Amino acid sequence: MIQDHKEYFDKNGYVAFNNFIPDEDLAAISALAESIYASNLKKIGQTKESGTGEYNKKHIDIEARNHPQLYKYFTSTAMLRVAKLLLGENVFLFNDQFVIKEQDSAAGYFQWHTDNYYGARFGIMNSALAGTYKAITCAWCLDDLTLDNGCVIVSPTHSSEQADLATGNVRRNRSDREIRNTSVVLTASRGDLLVWNGNTPHFSLPNRTQNKRRVWLTVYSNQPVDSAGKYYSERFDEKTASQFHTSLGEFDSKCKEFEPGVPSSVPLIQHGSRGKLVKDLVRQSKLKIKKFMSVRGNDL
Repeated sequence: MIQDHKEYFDKNGYVAFNNFIPDEDLAAISALAESIYASNLKKIGQTKESGTGEYNKKHIDIEARNHPQLYKYFTSTAMLRVAKLLLGENVFLFNDQFVIKEQDSAAGYFQWHTDNYYGARFGIMNSALAGTYKAITCAWCLDDLTLDNGCVIVSPTHSSEQADLATGNVRRNRSDREIRNTSVVLTASRGDLLVWNGNTPHFSLPNRTQNKRRVWLTVYSNQPVDSAGKYYSERFDEKTASQFHTSLGEFDSKCKEFEPGVPSSVPLIQHGSRGKLVKDLVRQSKLKIKKFMSVRGNDL
């Protein structure tokens, strides 16, 4: 039942809604993802007024603002139901973002972090840590997510008490064994929706398969964020939600339970250490070091 998903999320800081996105909607969003990605590649390094402020390969944000069909998915009644379930009655839009991982690209690496950490420049960090500001990141799985293609690995809320939740540094006062035994690999199937709390520490590795790994992230909060127009701040409710004539959001009633434990073959990268990132990933993923050195340091 849907209440099981709510209880699982509150306990662990993440939850999966299996078979959330029907095939026809997957096809539509995937086509938009490919078109947007191709256009974005032509603008790498150029200034962007919204989002992060620059076109880059790590993430493509605030695209729903320019694509009405995408905006309808972002503001669908299906997502309002999820957001209200996990955040409460007051829901606001904050961000949408494509993360498309090419094979063996350093841009596909994300260090340990919390999503709320990146909102610090908007003054939300203290309220996020106090629990008054809440946000959820919803990952629309446009492809299967596996360890090989760079799925997300989380440190659940109940096992992250010693972590620095402001930055996601799970290594503070915790051994590698403890982190490895308690962290969870969030594998998923195409069409699933994964959701995690803005305070949940997580990271992901590059894609080591022959195919792209595509995810669309939609972020919602329980109060508006003043970002001077760089991100969304609109109220999301029944009056603003978009209706769909598909089975979008009719997910499996049984709540998927993830087992903790990260394989020893997966490197647990030191938070914020670019040198260790290069060393570990070159060894573990057998990537060429020059690919890493071409990535801007503040992207890692």
